[in-house]
Amino acid sequence: MTDRDDADERGLPPEAITPSVDKRVTSELAFHIEMRTRELIARGAHPDEARRQAAARFGNLDDVVTELNRLERGIDRTARRTRYLAELGYD
Repeated sequence: MTDRDDADERGLPPEAITPSVDKRVTSELAFHIEMRTRELIARGAHPDEARRQAAARFGNLDDVVTELNRLERGIDRTARRTRYLAELGYD
């Protein structure tokens, strides 16, 4: 049984057992920027310039984060509805 199953049985809301949407989006975006930065450094770019280029590749980061949060929340809502409907089938 997973932590998620245990938490569900205790009646905890999903956000109590999963990172918030904002944290997941920020973490994922940071990961991609870091990976691109490392690629550019490996190709000979100065670390500061590599980081600037990596971030620039995503465009306006505030807009990107806002849009990713919106999309991720939609995915979360859909997943919750799907779980709810699946649970109704067991009743």
